[in-house]
Amino acid sequence: QRSIGFTGGVSGISGSFIGLNYSDNNFLGRGESLDVSITGGTRTTDFIVSFSEPYFLDSRWGLGISLYNRRYRYDTYSTYGLVNTSGDAERLFTQRTTGMTFTANRRLRRSLWTFTGSYSYQKIGVSDIASGYEGYALSQFIGSTPDNKPTDALKGIIRSEITPMLSYNSTDAYFNPTRGTNVQMAVGISGGFMGGDFSMIRPTIVLRHFFPDRWLSGGRNVFAFNFQGQFV
Repeated sequence: QRSIGFTGGVSGISGSFIGLNYSDNNFLGRGESLDVSITGGTRTTDFIVSFSEPYFLDSRWGLGISLYNRRYRYDTYSTYGLVNTSGDAERLFTQRTTGMTFTANRRLRRSLWTFTGSYSYQKIGVSDIASGYEGYALSQFIGSTPDNKPTDALKGIIRSEITPMLSYNSTDAYFNPTRGTNVQMAVGISGGFMGGDFSMIRPTIVLRHFFPDRWLSGGRNVFAFNFQGQFV
């Protein structure tokens, strides 16, 4: 199934924007998926390309890769909700993130459990800082740069992260499930033996549960609970 979509609009965070996306869930005729998304606007620009192979070399391993380039321009409206006397927002600084994520996953025997391992490499930096806002823009990188020097963000800092994840899924549908449970447990590890400019450990758990409403709507509606927890 292939789809092409166009988006556009105006928001307080992204400003005015337009976008184009393309999706194909049978790209080469063997279940591969390809997704391309391009969005451009006054404050934000995103370019994302993702490809996944569900049965690599006819094995039970699935592989995927995603490449992205993102730009977000902070201004006085998106940050403080303020405009100047002309009714326009003043530009503060621009943050850019460029990177890639490689993913491998495998179902554990015939169970509902799946193991996933991913590796992400990002270069994050800031530029076009308005005069007088250098301290505000660079303070966001305190503790995340080599030798704790926020000015390193001007040339870009490297984030290198590996994330093992174990997930369980008993829901009855990928889209719009009506019953079942989905659990994801992951630990993101940045820096250390992975290299990069800073070290961080991020354990995360996500729990979702769906069940039909048998009391109020006689099963026509569905109750859903979502819990997410993270510690850095």
